[in-house]
Amino acid sequence: MLNQITLSNFRNWSSLHLDLTERSILIGPNGAGKTNILEAIYLLAVTRSWRAKSDRDLVGWQADVCRIVGSNPAIEMAIQREPYLKRIKIDGLEKKATEAIGHLVIVLFEPRSVDLVTGAPSIRRRFLDVLLAQVNQNYAKSLVELQLVLRQRNHLLRRIAAGQSQASEVKFWNQELVRNAEIIWQARRDFFVVAEDLFPSVYQELTGQNIAKLKYEPSIPAEHSYEERLEEHWNQDVDSGSTSIGPHRDDFDFILHGFDASGVASQGEARSLVLSLKKAEIKYLSSNMGKDPILLLDDIFSELDASRRARIESIIDNHQAIITTTDLEHLDPHLRESFNIVEIEKLKE
Repeated sequence: MLNQITLSNFRNWSSLHLDLTERSILIGPNGAGKTNILEAIYLLAVTRSWRAKSDRDLVGWQADVCRIVGSNPAIEMAIQREPYLKRIKIDGLEKKATEAIGHLVIVLFEPRSVDLVTGAPSIRRRFLDVLLAQVNQNYAKSLVELQLVLRQRNHLLRRIAAGQSQASEVKFWNQELVRNAEIIWQARRDFFVVAEDLFPSVYQELTGQNIAKLKYEPSIPAEHSYEERLEEHWNQDVDSGSTSIGPHRDDFDFILHGFDASGVASQGEARSLVLSLKKAEIKYLSSNMGKDPILLLDDIFSELDASRRARIESIIDNHQAIITTTDLEHLDPHLRESFNIVEIEKLKE
């Protein structure tokens, strides 16, 4: 359990020390800094923000460096704006970002989570990457290497199209692409073996209806050779100056009543699909990590009707949970009684 979080020059918090219990509610008006606290915890877990385009945006505007410190486990992160630098320590030992992921395990619920159903494939890939990087450090390392390889390969493709490089030069980058892609695809296939089996029953538990499925859509089938497919797409890749197939083109679908849910689901059904996915995510992390994730719930209760609020409360179960809200009336009285309530404005006094 994360016992404490300390912030220095992080977003709007010049200084904050907050003791956390197994269940905490952070209450305050919009703009008070509630979400910034969740963001800091998220950063300690996965080393990147789900909100900021750049780590530099996390540093308070009057400061050069921000710091986040969590205890149990002991994790510290410092971000310097200029020149840019990020340092992470676990139990006092400096770690690379890919080595730090997984020491603190989280699941995030936030209003835009419904975009998992209706949004672009990149949103769903981001979900997979955050989940699987926490479980598998090799996955996290291969993701980083994949992005580097794609940049180099795409740059070379543009040079080849301009007559400035030879086609033979791409062989090395193809090999590196295949090597990292296989690690990523294997982890994703392993997850969907579990998730595709688990998801229908989780959705039925939450809604009473057995009408939903998940379907993994890799950019190429597992039985196909990635190297051969890269050769088949060679002319297309050279013309476009980009790599048209690979893990960076994967997707997965929510299936509702036998159809792609992005086109048929109501807003309420989309929220139920996301809640089901989040519950499956929690189960997968608990099973594979040997410890329960911390649940970060950012102002989602105001977006839900009473029945879906009750479902969220059942998902919280025995996990450490940190909830933000602008109004306690959005929460069930029983839930309020079992949580430690932290008034954000009083933390600034």
